[in-house]
Amino acid sequence: MSSDITPIRTTPRGYFKAQASGGNGGNCVEVNLDAVVTEGKIRLRHSKHPEVAPFEYDRTGWSAVLTGTRAGSCPGADMDQLASKGVVLLHDTTNAATPPFTFTAAEWAAFEDGVAKGEFDIATEPSVA
Repeated sequence: MSSDITPIRTTPRGYFKAQASGGNGGNCVEVNLDAVVTEGKIRLRHSKHPEVAPFEYDRTGWSAVLTGTRAGSCPGADMDQLASKGVVLLHDTTNAATPPFTFTAAEWAAFEDGVAKGEFDIATEPSVA
C-alpha cells in the first residue's frame, strides 16, 4: 500500500467534530463517515440540533465541500452574514427546501481547521488493477 492511501475505517465512529471544537461548548459541525462504504454517504449535522435530519453528500459532493472549505468558499455556505451577524448559513446543496444550518463564526472556524488538517477526509480504497 502506498503512503498516499488512507486505509478504510473499519470501526464505526459515529458523528465526530474537529479537534479544535473543544472551546465552543460542544456546539459544532459534526460529520459521520461511517456510511461511506455501505451507502456511499457522508452525513453532516449541527450538534445543537441532532434531531434534525443531517445533510447527506456522496463522495463527489463531500470532496467539493472539503475542497471549497479549504479555498474559503464551501458549496452551500453563505459567508455574507459572517461579517454582519457573526454566523455562517450552510445550505443543503442537494435539497433547496431544507432549512440551512446556522453556525457561529467559532463553530465554522473549528470546522475549517479540521478540514485543513484532514480530519474529515474520506478514507480511500487502494485501486484494484
